[in-house]
Amino acid sequence: MKKLFTLITVALAATSVNAQDLWDAMSLTFDETTKVVQSSADGSVAYQVTTINNPNIFEVSSETKVYPEGTYAAGGVDVLPSDGKPLEMKSYELTIKTEHMTLHAVSTPNADASENEGWQLGGGGNNALNTEDCVVKFEKYIKPKNGNPSVSYKQYYEETTNGTSFRVSETLWTPESGVMPMKGLYYEFTPSVDGDLLLGIIVWRPGNKVYVFEKSSMTQFPTSALSIDGYVNNNTVVWGSNTTAFSTIQMTDNHDYQIEGIPGKQILGFMKLNNLEANKTYVLLSSNAQPGIYGFQFTAGTDGISDIAADKAAISEKTFNLAGQQVSNGFRGIVVKNGKKFIK
Repeated sequence: MKKLFTLITVALAATSVNAQDLWDAMSLTFDETTKVVQSSADGSVAYQVTTINNPNIFEVSSETKVYPEGTYAAGGVDVLPSDGKPLEMKSYELTIKTEHMTLHAVSTPNADASENEGWQLGGGGNNALNTEDCVVKFEKYIKPKNGNPSVSYKQYYEETTNGTSFRVSETLWTPESGVMPMKGLYYEFTPSVDGDLLLGIIVWRPGNKVYVFEKSSMTQFPTSALSIDGYVNNNTVVWGSNTTAFSTIQMTDNHDYQIEGIPGKQILGFMKLNNLEANKTYVLLSSNAQPGIYGFQFTAGTDGISDIAADKAAISEKTFNLAGQQVSNGFRGIVVKNGKKFIK
């Protein structure tokens, strides 16, 4: 009986793994004046400002003519200067922990941005994910004001006939880069157990390419896995042949959300990222924009239950005495087999 009792206890413990973690952007607190993120009282949200400085981030003095004078608006050729100096930039980072998931959100705005542009709380109203079609109800999202994910960044001043203009030239992140962005916005999700992620997301318009990849190997999720169930523009507008505002928005092979007959409008809804593996980090970013995150629901997998079921099947074929000791088929007396007592 001891073995059977232990088996039941382990099985019940394993089923508790199949649980859901829910995080909502509304659980963050922003300072009313500066909009700087405040840590929650229970310590589940950490906010950190770090300084980044690497050779791919630099500044060029106003005396250096990066573009020929007055040609920027006409599409002048970018002249790469060699006398740039390192530029320190501020990176605003959120670390959000639930029972089975850690979200690390990194925002590095352009150098001329103020601190309150690191993270902002947006949404609500027609941009809320709270209609009866929404599998999880989210009101608002977090996002930075600017900061494309880039592998190199330089800022400079263009001297024109109209005065001095601040300019930024950067090489945007692409999958071909083979590295993480040096600056900009990206989100990292690291589960502690296997499971599925339901992610509330807003993308500003079709054409803002969205990617998800496993960080250590840079292996991309296929575009077929990156559809969004949700809305175009807001949660009330019905476009074209759609009969309801809520619909499935597919991504093309080129990582664009292509919606026939619909102008370039924002997209908000739910992205499902299934079969995430424990202790691996998955990165979501747009190569030319700053998507916002409403929140997520992570459903932990059922690790161990299949193994327990197999063990249970094997044990069910065995015979035990009342002391819980396995006995041979020739044993005579009261025995337990497949959880039931009988006399042999």
